[in-house]
Amino acid sequence: MAAALGSPHARRRFFQNRRFTAASLAVTMVFFALFGSMFVITQFMQYVLGYSPLQAGIRSVPIAAVLMTVGPLSARIVEKVGTKLVVGAGMTFVATGLAVASTATPELGYLARLLPAQLLMGAGMALAMAPATESIMGSLPRDKAGVGSAVNDTTRQIGGALGVAIIGSALAGTYRPGVEDRLGSTFSAIGARPGGAEAAGAVSDSITGAFSVAARAGGDPQLIDTTAGREIAAAAQDAFAASMGRSLLIGAAFALVGAVIALVFLPARAADPLADAGPAGDDDRSGAERRDPSGEGGEPEVAPIPVITGDGGAGALAGAGGQVVD
Repeated sequence: MAAALGSPHARRRFFQNRRFTAASLAVTMVFFALFGSMFVITQFMQYVLGYSPLQAGIRSVPIAAVLMTVGPLSARIVEKVGTKLVVGAGMTFVATGLAVASTATPELGYLARLLPAQLLMGAGMALAMAPATESIMGSLPRDKAGVGSAVNDTTRQIGGALGVAIIGSALAGTYRPGVEDRLGSTFSAIGARPGGAEAAGAVSDSITGAFSVAARAGGDPQLIDTTAGREIAAAAQDAFAASMGRSLLIGAAFALVGAVIALVFLPARAADPLADAGPAGDDDRSGAERRDPSGEGGEPEVAPIPVITGDGGAGALAGAGGQVVD
């Protein structure tokens, strides 16, 4: 991406454009919420609600369905109320959806909490992503479209990676003490057995490890069919649900930050590309600009062809590259 951006001065000028910078941050926050929430919610559906991977995937389709339905409408809404309000409202919807998902419990199940949360998040992402992406691409000259595309892709990747890292870390940080407290003496007994330190570490590291240990606690190793195994699994489920709620609230806070950034810094309507970024230096001119010194975006200047009348000008014509008119 650095090669696409060009000189350091050019990179600074791009990010001095409020439309470009605010839209880039909004896209980052959208993918922060999307990747982080899906990382947590899919585990919740499989290990807490008991769905298979296929069933959990099917129950994630509503987000995609709402994105496909609402996304095309966002451009019309932008024409009426402006980019600022649409992106800000979209990020607020995302934050609300994450807050609703944070209240999910095994008892409430999928329909009461996760489905409404997915619908809200899908609608919010659809409202925010298209106008924010258009703001990134539209705030740069056409010959810098590659720069806009590179920044757009990079913000999505950074947002998704940070979402998984931060929300996942928050989940792990609260899950470990939660499952240990819920198991109490059972957790100590697991660690006291031969080779139990590894099993205790697996239980406290993740819900996947806890279910693996629970399945090995006697009986069929493919099932959790013993009292000790069911106790471990139930404690892991309760701890995971509580930890998911706290971690998704962190994601909701980041989405609200994105909404504030959009409402404060993102212009409602498009302005001239780089209009508020200051004059460009000579090193930042594109090839087209260097070919067109006037800077007016027209065709490159071409020296006029001399026109010489009469046969007597044939010798001069040959040297001037002109045209004979009889």
